[in-house]
Amino acid sequence: MYEETTIEVGGVISFLSKLETLVDKATEGCAKMMVEKMESLAEKTAPVGTPGNSTAPPGKLASSMKITGPVGTDHVWRAKVGPTTKYGRQRELGGVIVPVRAKALVFHRFGVLVVTTRVFQHGEHYMKKARDLGIAELPALTQAYFEKVLAPFLG
Repeated sequence: MYEETTIEVGGVISFLSKLETLVDKATEGCAKMMVEKMESLAEKTAPVGTPGNSTAPPGKLASSMKITGPVGTDHVWRAKVGPTTKYGRQRELGGVIVPVRAKALVFHRFGVLVVTTRVFQHGEHYMKKARDLGIAELPALTQAYFEKVLAPFLG
């Protein structure tokens, strides 16, 4: 003979719903923390121009870092960090620089006037360096962040 058993799952469903919301907010916070870490690393790895050999003041690239996000949908959070200067991508990837609105590039290099039709700039890969440093720290930072956020909820 079988006995009828009733199990009340309303409390469990409520707990899981609250946990889902908390984990999503924690994931957003973790994404924000990591993109801020990447910004800090990018500021440290950005090349600094040499006075007399740069068209922008030394340190301008590092001070131009900007964060966008985090923005989330369906429990996936995305954020971006990068330079806002026009030449940020050129300094990252390198390549040939050619005049756009003039027939020649004109600039000073250590006090000497230079007139040329093209310049090759080696890529510094400072954003890649920052990403690689940040990725190495990601597991430990994520674990510490989630333990801190979830500890009061899980008791």
